[in-house]
Amino acid sequence: MTASVDQQRPDGWQQPLETIDSWLQGRVAGLNAVRRSGLPGAGANLSLNGINSLYATNKPLIVVDGMPFEANEYGESIIANNYTNPLSLIDIKDIDNITVLKDATSIYGAKGANGAIIITTVSAEGRQATKIDAGIYAGFNAAPSNLPVLDATGYRTHLSRMLQSRGMSANQVAAEPYMMDDPSRADYATYHNNTDWQQKVLDNSMSQNAYLRITGGDNIATYGLTVGYMKNAGIVKNTNLERYNTRFNAQFNFTEKLTGIANLGFTYNTQDLKDQGIADKTAPVFNGLVKAPFLTDHILAADGTASPNLEGVDSLGIGNPSTIIEKIEAYNKYYRFFGSFKFKYDINKYLAASTLIGLQFDKIRETYFIPSLGIVKDTLWNDIANNRMGSQVKQLFSLFNDTRLDYNRTFGYIHSINASLGVRYQNNKANQVNVFTANSATDDMVSVQNGLAALRSVGEPWENGTGSTPTWVLTMVLKISCF
Repeated sequence: MTASVDQQRPDGWQQPLETIDSWLQGRVAGLNAVRRSGLPGAGANLSLNGINSLYATNKPLIVVDGMPFEANEYGESIIANNYTNPLSLIDIKDIDNITVLKDATSIYGAKGANGAIIITTVSAEGRQATKIDAGIYAGFNAAPSNLPVLDATGYRTHLSRMLQSRGMSANQVAAEPYMMDDPSRADYATYHNNTDWQQKVLDNSMSQNAYLRITGGDNIATYGLTVGYMKNAGIVKNTNLERYNTRFNAQFNFTEKLTGIANLGFTYNTQDLKDQGIADKTAPVFNGLVKAPFLTDHILAADGTASPNLEGVDSLGIGNPSTIIEKIEAYNKYYRFFGSFKFKYDINKYLAASTLIGLQFDKIRETYFIPSLGIVKDTLWNDIANNRMGSQVKQLFSLFNDTRLDYNRTFGYIHSINASLGVRYQNNKANQVNVFTANSATDDMVSVQNGLAALRSVGEPWENGTGSTPTWVLTMVLKISCF
């Protein structure tokens, strides 16, 4: 190993809600970690030693317990600007140590050209007495301070100038209902407010986390078992991340020469989401920043009494942020099984044979529904979409094997030689299928089967983006090190 190495030991008991990628921010020289967003579990984009390619991935290879951990997207989300972060599936309290290699080509070939992040999870190596660790946490997430935007008076002045710049005369602008200042008008209460729209979409929230770890064993086998639960509500209203995870690691001494290691993990994530970024019709934060503050979110009577009914799209063509928060449904459910078995046989005191067999299976299911009331309508190629809905399923199946012979010998307590000869095989198969439709009879009918058949669009199922042939890698490994 000739690359620069940096090792970190996260204390997950002190930061139980962090993801691995965001936790690494600022801790490793040369590792750039840029957080994707403030949503729970969003994590960070990682790159080592800068951006090396405009077309290929710049992400470092992630290896968990000796097996590559698929951390790349294999199909886009149908929820605007959402990123499903695979590293959010690993509970940071399950991690024993993290090793960052700036260049890992000597170990992993071309896959390690962008460096590697090697994660070792909890084990009971050397422990025989049973030990039980448990923790229950609660936390508070504070909504950020408001971004400075125009108040109702300033917005009305700015709007007047904008309308005149589009060709309206001063008299035409003054005739608009939101410019009139006559309290006797029936719509006066509708257009004379000073609403803080950011407070309508952002709020403080709470988080909960529970964790149990049991380690122990005897001289034949040692084990580590963990079980965790986490619920982290977002600062955008009606968003949250909920995770159930379990992991079982064990080491076996079958005979004096034959040993085995098992690493098994299963995680289930579910998220309530909202569109992010500049999704001008459906993103609550964006609409909260551009919505006119002289309007409000509920229908008002002439005397200013608020109705329980939400307002629709305003006369300026901007939707109601409160409707986006309360009525849009967007869900992501994510399952991952990640496990491996390793067997090692010592042929003699210098030569050993080993094989690692690993399996990874992912399933991501996403659904969304956008109602008709309070949301700007979308234009389809053959109709106007009053309400719209979609569903998507993505799957990944990965098989990995690493078989090798290792030779280690020391001469005269000074010089040593380490050599490895082996083969790695990896077979990845991914597929994605989605369906979109619109205009169900009412906003209470939210499933894709309720939309009009004439507006239904079914994405063609694909595998690996190019056809039905799986992506596989066969690598010969030969390493010799002398000291």
